[in-house]
Amino acid sequence: MTPSFTCPRFTDDLYVPASNGNSVGVLESHDGGDSTEYDSGVGATVEAAILMATGANGEDGSVVVGGLAGAGYSLDHGATWAKLGGLRSPAVITQDIKYEAGSGLWALTGSFLGVSGIASSPSADTNFTVTQGPQMLIENELRYGSLPTKDTWYVTAGFWGDDGVDMEPGFRRVSKGLALGPKGEAVNLLKAPVGIVTGTPAGSRVGSSFAWGQVAKTVDAGRTWSLVFNDTDSGLYPNDISCFDARTCVFVLDASGTDLPARIMSTVDGGASWETFETTGEPGDGLMAARMVGPTEAWVSGGNEVGEMWHTTDLVHWDVQTVEVTDAASIFSFALIPDGSGIYATGILRSQLCSVLKIDF
Repeated sequence: MTPSFTCPRFTDDLYVPASNGNSVGVLESHDGGDSTEYDSGVGATVEAAILMATGANGEDGSVVVGGLAGAGYSLDHGATWAKLGGLRSPAVITQDIKYEAGSGLWALTGSFLGVSGIASSPSADTNFTVTQGPQMLIENELRYGSLPTKDTWYVTAGFWGDDGVDMEPGFRRVSKGLALGPKGEAVNLLKAPVGIVTGTPAGSRVGSSFAWGQVAKTVDAGRTWSLVFNDTDSGLYPNDISCFDARTCVFVLDASGTDLPARIMSTVDGGASWETFETTGEPGDGLMAARMVGPTEAWVSGGNEVGEMWHTTDLVHWDVQTVEVTDAASIFSFALIPDGSGIYATGILRSQLCSVLKIDF
């Protein structure tokens, strides 16, 4: 079993997008990871070619999954699945699914029938409404979003530039240093063998100094947008964003493929100003996921040679906890265990296979 590289916002249950090479499904656990079962029919049921993300609402047991070409939901802890209403398959591309308790909204950020935006709904089993994203972006391709209130939303968008890397047919880039293969396998482009990335020797860096990142904000549920962060100079690429409330957010800038430190950005004034923290690990750190868990507390995951979890209690100073490289070379998604005892996470190994981890505090 090879889980995909994204994972949900866990409740007491675990739901991880997965593929066994023959089918697309969801790896489930209902006892904190002590045992797992693979539901192989989810991809076919929701008409998704690849599942890349899941989200869960711990209050009612509902789960939403999505990826390439489709998205779906379960209201019974993953026992049965159905397609999301209001979204036309196969026109869905999303790798960011969140249930936001502050707004009471489900949110999928990505592309929907060619419209880059956010698909939202107050319930997993009602029709989702697609709201078009901001048009002032350099390239209108939204990456991640956070909806802390019903009206105030944030999105990240970016571009990694033309780095001269050509991938074999069937592969799709999903981040600056990552691709998904035809069977849903994650491929690290920084270490991919020749034949997956054509013309690029194995182990060479393939990043570009032309990457850029932006963050946009709406205070009227997507009717109008303003740009609150604009970086066209650093060569870093934006990934996940998480907001505690309408004024307090954290997002990450990925340094994969560069000789630069990655950056964690935070704001406490609605994006009027941003605090910058540069990671102290190896240059070229990749940062993928971010999660605020309190008014000044947040976690960020990533890594390069070893998996990393970054933590702050003041949005200024960040400490890192690493995992063994045999467990994960990088951590791509995570969620805190509800009782505060640790984190569940998904990682990628040097072999390009994936792992599911429990990290105890």
